[in-house]
Amino acid sequence: MKKILNLLLCSVMVMVGIVVASETSNKAFAAGNVAVTFDLAAEGQTLSNKFTDVNVWGYGDNWLANATGQPSNYFSTNYPFVKNVQFMTATGGCYVGYSGCSIYYPRDLFVDPSDTGNLTDYDFSSLVTGLHNVVNQGLKPLIKTGNVPLKYTTSPAIGGMANNTKFPDDYDVYYNYIKALADELIAEFGINEVKSWSWGVGTEFENKDWFDDKVSANTTKIGFFKLYDYTVAALEAAYVQAGATASEVIVGAHSLAFAAGYWNEEEFIDHVAGVGVNGVNYKTGLNGTQIDYLTASFYDSRPGMVYSGGKTLVNTINSLRDRAKTNGLNHLKYGIDEGRIFSGFDNKALYSRVVAHTFQASADARLFKTMHDANIDWFSAWGLSTETFWGGVPSVGTHVANLAYKMVGDKRVEGSVTGSPGGAGNEINGIAGYNSTTDTIHLMVYNYNNNFNATTSETPAINLANIIPASGSTVTVKQWVVDDTHGNFWPQWWADQTSRGLTDSSYSAGWSKYSVEVPKALTNAADVNYWYSREDAYKALAALSPTTSTVPVTGNTLTLNPEMAHHGVVFYEITNAKRSTGPNLVVNPGFEEDGAAVSSPIGWSTSGPDLDADYTEGTSGSGAPHSGLYKLGHWKGTNYNVYTYQTFTGIPNGLYTLKAWVKNNLGNLGTAYMEAKDYGGASLKSNIPKTSVWTQLVIENVNVTNGQATIGFYSNSPATTWYMVDDVQFYANSVSAPSEYVGLVTPGSKTETTADNNFVATKAIAGQDLTATNLNLYVASGAAGKVRMALYSDNSGNPGALLAETPEITLYNGWNQGTIPSTALTEDTPYWLVFVLSQTGNVLTYNPPVQYTSYTYPTSLPAAAPTGLTSNGGTYAFYASN
Repeated sequence: MKKILNLLLCSVMVMVGIVVASETSNKAFAAGNVAVTFDLAAEGQTLSNKFTDVNVWGYGDNWLANATGQPSNYFSTNYPFVKNVQFMTATGGCYVGYSGCSIYYPRDLFVDPSDTGNLTDYDFSSLVTGLHNVVNQGLKPLIKTGNVPLKYTTSPAIGGMANNTKFPDDYDVYYNYIKALADELIAEFGINEVKSWSWGVGTEFENKDWFDDKVSANTTKIGFFKLYDYTVAALEAAYVQAGATASEVIVGAHSLAFAAGYWNEEEFIDHVAGVGVNGVNYKTGLNGTQIDYLTASFYDSRPGMVYSGGKTLVNTINSLRDRAKTNGLNHLKYGIDEGRIFSGFDNKALYSRVVAHTFQASADARLFKTMHDANIDWFSAWGLSTETFWGGVPSVGTHVANLAYKMVGDKRVEGSVTGSPGGAGNEINGIAGYNSTTDTIHLMVYNYNNNFNATTSETPAINLANIIPASGSTVTVKQWVVDDTHGNFWPQWWADQTSRGLTDSSYSAGWSKYSVEVPKALTNAADVNYWYSREDAYKALAALSPTTSTVPVTGNTLTLNPEMAHHGVVFYEITNAKRSTGPNLVVNPGFEEDGAAVSSPIGWSTSGPDLDADYTEGTSGSGAPHSGLYKLGHWKGTNYNVYTYQTFTGIPNGLYTLKAWVKNNLGNLGTAYMEAKDYGGASLKSNIPKTSVWTQLVIENVNVTNGQATIGFYSNSPATTWYMVDDVQFYANSVSAPSEYVGLVTPGSKTETTADNNFVATKAIAGQDLTATNLNLYVASGAAGKVRMALYSDNSGNPGALLAETPEITLYNGWNQGTIPSTALTEDTPYWLVFVLSQTGNVLTYNPPVQYTSYTYPTSLPAAAPTGLTSNGGTYAFYASN
C-alpha cells in the first residue's frame, strides 16, 4: 500500500497499550476435543495454486544484478509455487535527481528523463534486462504501468509513494510511450512469449498517494479512466501489429478496495464495463474497455489485528466481483496484489509485510483455505526469505506455500469440525484434497490464533472417512510440521538477538525487528556480520523434513492424532490411498460452474409450471452458501411449483447415496423434498426440514438395478417461502471391483439384517491364481459391533481348514477391509470366506448361496471349520483380494 515508512505510519491506526511477550517455544497443552473430519466421498472443486505471484517495487532491487547469473532452476527448486513476477509501477513516475524521488526506484525510461524537449528518447534497456531475468527463471512477468513520467506532466506532483501523481498533458504522447515499450518487448522476446504475460494499469488507482491531479476526486477519477483506456489501446495496437489479436492482451487494474479511497473503485468497474455516464472509452469512443482481472490490496494492521475501518479479505474481493457481475463482467479473475500485515508491534513497517514468527505459518495455511472458500485466485508476496528471494533462510510462510503447492490439481474433500479447542482463541481447521489418478490424499491442518502470544497446543483428531488402501491393507503417511521447533529459525534468532543485547534502536528506523529480512533491518555492521556468522545454523533450523510411517486402515476410516503447537501447521501426504466409494456423479454440485447467479445452472434441468422459481444466488437473500460462492434456491413471490433435477444413465448397478446441504426461512414450505427416483425401485424422498442453518440430508441405499437414476429437489410451496440447496452428492457406495479377487465384489440384489454369533461361510471359486492379502465385507446400513473374517479351504463342499484370518475390526457402513497374511490361492479351486458378527443389526447384501451355523463370537476363529452348517440361500458381498 504505502512504500515510504513515515507516510505509511500516518495511515495506520496506532494501537496503544499492547504488550508483546518475548518469543518462546514453550507450549502448554489444552484439554480440547476437536475433531476435523474429511469425507473422501464429498468431492468438490479442483484445488489451485493461490501463491502464484511475487511483487517487487523496484525491479532493480532483485531482478537486475542480484538475478543475473542465477541458476535457471533457482525458483523452480526453491519456490516452485511462484509463476508470476509483478513489476510494480515499472514504467514511470520518478527518476534519480528529481526532488522527492527515491534513489531506489528510478522508473522513467528515457535516456534523459529530465529533458522535456525530447519526449521520445526512450530507453527501456533496464526493464528489458529485468524481464529477461524473470523469463530465464521460467516465470511470467506482470508489468504494472500507470504512473506518468515526470517530463510528460508540466507541473508534476510527487506523492506519498515517491512518484508523479498527476496525469499526462497529452494522452497521445503517453500512448506512444506505452506502444513503443510494447513494440520493443515484442521485438526482444517475440509475440508468442509476450502475449503470455500480463499487464496492469496502476497500483491502488483510487489511493490519493498514487494518483491525484490536485483538482478534485472526480477529475482524478476521469484522469485515471483516460490513462487506463489509452494504455490498453496502445497494448492492443502493438499486439495486432505483431500478428496477435487485441483480445490476447491480458490486462487489469489494482485497487485499494479494502479501505476507503479518494474515489469509489466500483466506478472504474462501471467504466470498463461500458455502463453509466462514464462508460465511454476515452481513446476509442466506444463503450467499455478490455479488462481480464481485478485486484486489490489487503492488510491487517499488525499480526492478528484487523485494519481499523477496513473490509475483510472476502468482502474486499466480493465488493469488486459483485459490481463486475452486476455489469455483466463474468469472466474476470480476482487476486490480492499486495498485502498481509502492515507493521510489527514496534510500529515499524514489516519489510515484506509478513513476520518470521510461527504465527505466519498458521495465518497462511488459513489464508489458503479462505481463498478456496471464497474463490480468490491469488495473493501476491513481497518476499520469501531473509534475503527476499535470492539465498538466505526461508520463512515459515514460504514453507506453507511450498506444501500447499503439493495439493494443486487435487479434488477438494469436504471437511467439518466438531468439538471445541482447549486453548482460548485457538482455531483448528484445515483443507484436504484427493487425487484419484495417483491415489494420494493431502491434508493441511492449522492451529491459528489471533493472539500473537498464544502458547497453547492442541491434539485434535484428524479423521478421513471413506478411505481404503489402493493395495494391501496399509497406507503410507508422510508428515511435515511447521512450528517453533520444526522448519523455523525465528525462535533461535529471537533468543540470539536478546543475548546479544539488541534493542529497538539496533534496527532501522524504517523496518520492523519482526521482519523476515533480519539483515536488511539491522543497522550496525557488527550485528549484520553476527547474523551472517549464524546463517548456516538458522538454515539448518529452517530445514523442513518429513517423517514417514505405514498405517493400517480399519473400517474405511483413518484417524491421525497430531500434536499441534501454537500457531502450528501439520501437512500430510497419504499415498496408496483410495476413496472407498465411487466418485460424485453430480454435474455442478456446488452451483459454481456458471460463475454467476443464473436461472438455469449448468448441468441441471428444471420442470414444472414455475420455471422462474428455480435460480442460483450468491450471498444475497438467504446468506452465504454452504461453500463456494453460489447456491441453488427455490422461491417466488406467488405460490409456486418447480422441480430441479439431474438424470444419470449408463451407471453401474449397485447401491448409491444421495446427499445435499439445505436451509430455509422456517416458513411453511408446503410439499418440499429431495428425491431419488427412476433407479429401478420406488421413489425415495427426504423432506426439507425447517432449519435456518445448513443441514445435510441423506438418502442411503438407492439400489440402482436399471443403470440409471434421477435425483432432484421439488417444491410445491406458498408465496415467498424459500429453501436453498448446495453441495449435492450422488455416488456409488463402493468403488469398482478389484481386477483380481475371489468372491462377490458388488453389493448383492437382496438385503437382510444379519444376526450375531453365527459362523457364516460363503463359497467362492478362484478365477485365477491370486495372492490374497485382505478380506472385504460390505455393510449396506446399520453398521454395529465388530467382525472377525477368515479364509478357509474346501473340504468336500464344506468349509475345511483355516488358511488365514483378520484381526477384529469395528464395522462401518460400506466396505470393511481386514488384513490377512499373504495367502496363495489357486485358479479353479473352491475356497470359503467366513465372518462372525459380534452384534446384530448389520444390513448385508447377498446373492445365493450361503451356509451358516450358530457360533459364539470368538477371540479367534477355529483351525477347522465347525460341521453341520445350514444353507440360507445367499452369497454375501464378501471377497478376498490382493
